[in-house]
Amino acid sequence: MPPITSVLAFDHGSIVARKAWVIQSLPRTASLVSGIALCVLPLAHQQPILAETFDALCYEDEKCKVVIFETSISIGQKSIQSDRILKWAEIEAKSKRKLELCLLSLTACALTIFHDYRYYVEYADANGQTAREDFRFINDKPAKQVARAMTELTNLASGQSNEATQQWASARREEVEYQKKIESLNCSVEAIDKPE
Repeated sequence: MPPITSVLAFDHGSIVARKAWVIQSLPRTASLVSGIALCVLPLAHQQPILAETFDALCYEDEKCKVVIFETSISIGQKSIQSDRILKWAEIEAKSKRKLELCLLSLTACALTIFHDYRYYVEYADANGQTAREDFRFINDKPAKQVARAMTELTNLASGQSNEATQQWASARREEVEYQKKIESLNCSVEAIDKPE
């Protein structure tokens, strides 16, 4: 009995041509697959964008996490994109309770005084309205690190305003108000046209 390939070649000449085309295409297919693999594998092994995480106090005394990414900041459950930040600032305030202890015992002053490092981030929400998130630290190490990270995130110094974001927020508020007026006019027209 002749081999199957010879029978196929005898009965169907086109199959031989197809077989030859497949064999010739194998090197090209292999190089294509290897090329795709070279492109995809590095992406699969890419590390996630590093973030700086800080233990802070939100809403006065509630423990929370402040996470500063490359293009956003997360304060507790709230995430804010850097291009929506209007302003950030750090405020250093001494604790009155610790100062009172200090007055009672001058020798213990150095041990009892500490600083309360407070921060706030003002940002524009989806409607262009100004909102604010506050958090604080009770020691200077994370406070200094957050100040540096916030400057890198926003390209703003403490207390400096983001003019571009303010302009966007103003335009967005006007757009929202205009949409509300249009919707109210549509409702009025519908009420007039509605048969009794």
